[in-house]
Amino acid sequence: MGRQATRQGRRRGARARKRGPGAVVDLVGAAGRTESWRVEALKVRHKDALPSFPSDGPRRLALVTCGGPVVHTAHGRGYRDNVMVWAAPAAAAAPVATAPSAPADAASTSSTASP
Repeated sequence: MGRQATRQGRRRGARARKRGPGAVVDLVGAAGRTESWRVEALKVRHKDALPSFPSDGPRRLALVTCGGPVVHTAHGRGYRDNVMVWAAPAAAAAPVATAPSAPADAASTSSTASP
């Protein structure tokens, strides 16, 4: 997805954290075609609890960026968590009143975040 912040300032990944259920995210592919996705859920997970991404079932988009507090490790500074935005193709998705659960293959470190 991209970095949340760099020495030059905040980046695209920081905007992903503000996308709440029902928001539309437009992505432009290499061929220049734009595809719209409707956000279904926003989850914050510890980096050690990043879920697997199944390749079966309906099409789904997972945007992942850094989040949570800055921590110091043996490898330097970094963010403790990942912020995950789950979305479905906007053409096939109805507006979302409440966020559905993201895939339950890893425990969430917090409840669904608000935009």
